[in-house]
Amino acid sequence: MKLINIKIILITTLLMASACTSKKEVKPTKNFLKSISGLRYVEGVSEDKTLLAELNGIKVTRAEIERKSKVIQELIKIEGKLQSALIYRSANKMIEDKEKEGKEALKDSYDLKIFSAEPEEGFESLAKQLKLKMNSKIKLSFIEEAPEEIAAGTLGRFEGVNYNLENLEKNHIRYIEVLTQKYDESLKQVEGTITRKLLFAEAKKLGKTLQDLIENTIVKTNVEPTDEQVITFMKSKNISEPEITDNLKTSFKNILIEKSRNELISKYVKDKLITSPINFYMSLPDINFDINAEWSPIYGSETASNSMYFFTNPNCSSCKVTKDNIMKAFASSNFDLKMHTFFYYPDWDREARMFSEASMCVFLQDKSKFWDYTNKVIDFEGRVAEENLNNFVTELGVNSEGFKECFLTRKTKDIVNYHLQYADYLGISAQPTLIIQGKIYPGVTSAERLMQVFSNTATKKISKPSFLARIIDYFKGIFS
Repeated sequence: MKLINIKIILITTLLMASACTSKKEVKPTKNFLKSISGLRYVEGVSEDKTLLAELNGIKVTRAEIERKSKVIQELIKIEGKLQSALIYRSANKMIEDKEKEGKEALKDSYDLKIFSAEPEEGFESLAKQLKLKMNSKIKLSFIEEAPEEIAAGTLGRFEGVNYNLENLEKNHIRYIEVLTQKYDESLKQVEGTITRKLLFAEAKKLGKTLQDLIENTIVKTNVEPTDEQVITFMKSKNISEPEITDNLKTSFKNILIEKSRNELISKYVKDKLITSPINFYMSLPDINFDINAEWSPIYGSETASNSMYFFTNPNCSSCKVTKDNIMKAFASSNFDLKMHTFFYYPDWDREARMFSEASMCVFLQDKSKFWDYTNKVIDFEGRVAEENLNNFVTELGVNSEGFKECFLTRKTKDIVNYHLQYADYLGISAQPTLIIQGKIYPGVTSAERLMQVFSNTATKKISKPSFLARIIDYFKGIFS
């Protein structure tokens, strides 16, 4: 009771922290968003671009949230850095395309202007972190004082092209992660701000202090946990019996008390103070990964209308687990889906280089045997000698002489290099990484999760043609 202000701040902070756990639950739909605390939101567009959210006259501005949250401030900085990198990447690609086409004379240098502050660590350092290919022909300049361009939403300019959020190629995993984190943090801050404002307004309406409202109207009952509940909670946080001390026990007990209070406060706000959804003027990033699937072996039906992309290391145990889960999910039903495979691994992994070049040699000999061969290599988890690579080819009935000539002369080196460079281009950093319908799944993904993803509305199942339809297709084939 003595530290009233500190307790209020603590309660409010925990209220906002509880919203943070809603990260995986909050999904944009045409109707409602629902946070784990039970508050409902509806996504919309406001004519007032300064607004982030509103509810029954309570307005939350973007500036208000940005000012309060250091997390959002940092994410905005990172977003700006990544935008400059993506503009540079697009400019570099434009030069490379001109070189390939050879339709116009190339210049000795090209001016690229970016209308923002230069990254604190320097652009070259940023490029190195992102594995961004540098081009000595590009003369880069950062211009902070460009009011007209900034007002028009122009992020950069290169060869007569004005880059903005509409035409900037945004298919980079780190960029999408930052936008998603900014969305989640904004939702968390909105929930905490609206909850706080509603509680203050309710206390004023009832002629009470905020603490009086919380202690005597909302909480009312004793929420102190038993010793058994505290110990169970500590063990759930991977704290073993020998590590449990009285001080640590007291700390976790206080966490459980505040958690229980927090749940009661959230229920009161949801049931008593909010009668309609909160209007939320922000959307999760919906970025279409326009992936060039050239030289990527396919698993599944080549005629499938939906694609997924598997970036994998043939010398990686977690990649093997995910590969097995993918094949299990594919086998569970006939999905209208095909999987494009790209190799991705660190430069120092020589075994992965050997295995991937060997697999691509099989791909060049007989595409249909690629996965049979690659499965044999992967299932050995790095314990494969060069002799085995040749024996696997013979076992599968692939032309062994053609394979040996390809493998020993490293004919597929450039193809594998393309895979590795393209993974860097997209910002892949986890082994393995799956991209399905624009969503990113880094690390091990379970078969159950994959089946759920495959079964969603974006990935329709293949329906078997009727007997009559098959007869018609047969005769079409004869007479075409």
